[in-house]
Amino acid sequence: MKNKLRSDVLLVGFGDSAVLEGEVRFLFPDCRVFSARTVQAGLKQLESDNIFVQPVHLLPGFEYEKLLAAISYYKKNIEVGKPLLYSEEAITCFAEILHNEYGGKPTLFVGHGSSHPAGKAVYTLLSEALHKVGFSQASVAVLEGQPGLDVSVRFFRKNAYSNITLIPLTLTAGKHMREDILGDHEASIERRLISDGFMIKPVHHCLLTLSAIRQMFLQNIAE
Repeated sequence: MKNKLRSDVLLVGFGDSAVLEGEVRFLFPDCRVFSARTVQAGLKQLESDNIFVQPVHLLPGFEYEKLLAAISYYKKNIEVGKPLLYSEEAITCFAEILHNEYGGKPTLFVGHGSSHPAGKAVYTLLSEALHKVGFSQASVAVLEGQPGLDVSVRFFRKNAYSNITLIPLTLTAGKHMREDILGDHEASIERRLISDGFMIKPVHHCLLTLSAIRQMFLQNIAE
């Protein structure tokens, strides 16, 4: 039986979330479901005064704070869901999904990162959670902030791992995934690792291609 949610649902995030949008629409058939890059653009599409906003964000950083600030100016009845990695429990669940999908080989997960205090905390907790769930060959790095790529390089060398699977920790397949992580230019993470002597197997999939990740968002909305 499908769930019932009387609010209109607005998914806010960067990139293509069409598959997630379709699953929200299927799960809550009585709702209208929209996607937008910003909450301001999304709310212009909605006539309802009863709205549920789900951030399609990885962590509760600056973009999430901007979203909350923007919503505070509206007089509509707006509820806001949580980003994907908003708690230690969610981070552990996320780590288990990554382990089930990619475990068993040396793997580097690379996210965008953030100078927000939540950035370093979330990625550090994720690294610890991956090892706790049994993914001991995994390391986590970010493009901006900490942990940096140098930490992962030291980890792989210490453990004599030379063949590395490189996986973007991005929800959608945007510029950061296509250019900064898996790009052909010398400054990309992939090329830097190759220059450091590693054999790299890139994974050209974003996180929202994984059904279990989309289920985490659906669970947030349902709760």
